[in-house]
Amino acid sequence: MIEHRASVFEANSFEILVKKVVMLNEDVPKGLRSTWKRRGKLATSKLASAFTELTTKADYPAILDDGDKDFIEVHVFGKISHRTIEEVVVVDSGLDDIGKDTANALEKTIARWTNTIPGWDTHFARI
Repeated sequence: MIEHRASVFEANSFEILVKKVVMLNEDVPKGLRSTWKRRGKLATSKLASAFTELTTKADYPAILDDGDKDFIEVHVFGKISHRTIEEVVVVDSGLDDIGKDTANALEKTIARWTNTIPGWDTHFARI
């Protein structure tokens, strides 16, 4: 479902539009947005300067994860349904009290929907 409903931006879309001074009735400049299928090309063009002949596979994680300072943004259009999200996974070890409360509420909500909405098949998991 995501493949048909997602648009991928090279960075924070708000910042792109402000920096490039794109008016609301204008198209986003080419090279800053792609389809879900072509997201790899967008990421490659964005990160190409970080790779050299000496770059090894061991270097990839540091290039790809800079601590959330920079990212590729995905927009998924349309309504959310049981076909939109297959599984929600929560990593308990990094949660504060508010995060734990949120995860508990989400787990209960998904369980309620699974038991009351015919065909609901989203799964909840904790790791």
